Amino acid sequence: MLKRNQVLLNDWLVDIIKDMSKKYDLSFSEVIRIFLCIELGKMISIAYPNHDHSLVYNESEKIVQRKNNGNPLSMEELHTAISRLYFETRKAANLWNEEEKKISKKKKPKKSS
Repeated sequence: MLKRNQVLLNDWLVDIIKDMSKKYDLSFSEVIRIFLCIELGKMISIAYPNHDHSLVYNESEKIVQRKNNGNPLSMEELHTAISRLYFETRKAANLWNEEEKKISKKKKPKKSS
Protein backbone atom coordinates (compact mmCIF):
# COMPACT_ATOMS: atom_id res chain seq x y z
CA MET A 1 0.00 0.00 0.00
CA LEU A 2 1.39 3.36 -0.96
CA LYS A 3 0.72 6.51 1.02
CA ARG A 4 0.99 10.00 -0.34
CA ASN A 5 3.58 12.20 1.37
CA GLN A 6 5.03 15.54 0.50
CA VAL A 7 8.79 15.65 0.27
CA LEU A 8 10.79 18.80 -0.36
CA LEU A 9 13.98 18.20 -2.34
CA ASN A 10 16.85 20.39 -3.40
CA ASP A 11 16.95 21.26 -7.10
CA TRP A 12 20.04 19.13 -7.70
CA LEU A 13 18.35 16.08 -6.14
CA VAL A 14 15.30 16.60 -8.33
CA ASP A 15 17.57 16.74 -11.38
CA ILE A 16 19.34 13.50 -10.42
CA ILE A 17 16.07 11.69 -9.74
CA LYS A 18 14.57 12.91 -13.02
CA ASP A 19 17.67 11.70 -14.88
CA MET A 20 17.50 8.29 -13.18
CA SER A 21 13.80 8.11 -13.92
CA LYS A 22 14.42 8.67 -17.63
CA LYS A 23 17.43 6.36 -17.77
CA TYR A 24 15.62 3.41 -16.21
CA ASP A 25 12.11 4.25 -17.49
CA LEU A 26 10.71 4.46 -13.97
CA SER A 27 8.47 7.01 -12.29
CA PHE A 28 9.94 9.76 -10.17
CA SER A 29 8.30 8.22 -7.08
CA GLU A 30 9.65 4.76 -7.88
CA VAL A 31 13.21 6.10 -8.06
CA ILE A 32 12.78 7.79 -4.68
CA ARG A 33 11.45 4.52 -3.17
CA ILE A 34 14.41 2.60 -4.60
CA PHE A 35 16.92 5.11 -3.22
CA LEU A 36 15.25 5.00 0.19
CA CYS A 37 15.32 1.20 0.26
CA ILE A 38 19.00 1.09 -0.65
CA GLU A 39 19.92 3.62 2.02
CA LEU A 40 17.70 2.02 4.64
CA GLY A 41 19.50 -1.28 4.03
CA LYS A 42 22.84 0.48 4.48
CA MET A 43 21.76 2.15 7.71
CA ILE A 44 20.46 -1.11 9.16
CA SER A 45 23.75 -2.79 8.24
CA ILE A 46 25.61 -0.09 10.14
CA ALA A 47 23.34 -0.34 13.18
CA TYR A 48 23.30 -4.15 13.22
CA PRO A 49 26.40 -5.40 11.38
CA ASN A 50 25.88 -8.99 12.55
CA HIS A 51 22.96 -9.26 10.11
CA ASP A 52 23.65 -9.63 6.39
CA HIS A 53 21.79 -7.25 4.08
CA SER A 54 23.92 -7.86 1.01
CA LEU A 55 20.90 -8.87 -1.08
CA VAL A 56 19.69 -5.27 -0.93
CA TYR A 57 23.00 -4.09 -2.37
CA ASN A 58 23.22 -6.93 -4.91
CA GLU A 59 19.90 -6.04 -6.50
CA SER A 60 20.79 -2.38 -6.97
CA GLU A 61 24.30 -3.21 -8.20
CA LYS A 62 22.95 -5.67 -10.77
CA ILE A 63 20.55 -3.07 -12.18
CA VAL A 64 23.16 -0.31 -12.47
CA GLN A 65 26.03 -2.47 -13.74
CA ARG A 66 24.00 -4.13 -16.47
CA LYS A 67 22.59 -0.79 -17.65
CA ASN A 68 26.05 0.81 -17.72
CA ASN A 69 27.53 -2.19 -19.56
CA GLY A 70 24.97 -1.82 -22.34
CA ASN A 71 23.07 -4.96 -21.32
CA PRO A 72 20.11 -3.55 -19.40
CA LEU A 73 17.54 -5.73 -17.71
CA SER A 74 14.26 -6.21 -19.54
CA MET A 75 11.32 -4.40 -17.96
CA GLU A 76 10.20 -7.70 -16.43
CA GLU A 77 13.67 -8.38 -14.99
CA LEU A 78 13.89 -4.79 -13.73
CA HIS A 79 10.56 -5.00 -11.95
CA THR A 80 11.45 -8.40 -10.49
CA ALA A 81 14.74 -6.99 -9.18
CA ILE A 82 12.94 -3.98 -7.69
CA SER A 83 10.40 -6.28 -6.04
CA ARG A 84 13.23 -8.30 -4.48
CA LEU A 85 14.86 -5.05 -3.32
CA TYR A 86 11.59 -4.04 -1.61
CA PHE A 87 11.18 -7.51 -0.09
CA GLU A 88 14.71 -7.64 1.31
CA THR A 89 14.45 -4.10 2.62
CA ARG A 90 11.17 -4.93 4.32
CA LYS A 91 12.81 -7.94 6.00
CA ALA A 92 15.67 -5.71 7.14
CA ALA A 93 13.21 -3.12 8.45
CA ASN A 94 11.40 -5.81 10.44
CA LEU A 95 14.75 -6.87 11.91
CA TRP A 96 15.46 -3.23 12.78
CA ASN A 97 12.13 -2.99 14.62
CA GLU A 98 12.78 -6.21 16.55
CA GLU A 99 16.26 -5.10 17.58
CA GLU A 100 15.02 -1.65 18.60
CA LYS A 101 12.31 -3.22 20.77
CA LYS A 102 14.95 -5.33 22.53
CA ILE A 103 17.01 -2.23 23.21
CA SER A 104 14.08 -0.24 24.56
CA LYS A 105 13.07 -3.14 26.84
CA LYS A 106 16.59 -3.19 28.32
CA LYS A 107 16.47 0.57 28.94
CA LYS A 108 13.12 0.61 30.71
CA PRO A 109 13.49 0.99 34.45
CA LYS A 110 12.08 -1.88 36.42
CA LYS A 111 9.20 -1.09 38.77
CA SER A 112 10.01 -1.70 42.39
CA SER A 113 7.34 -3.26 44.61
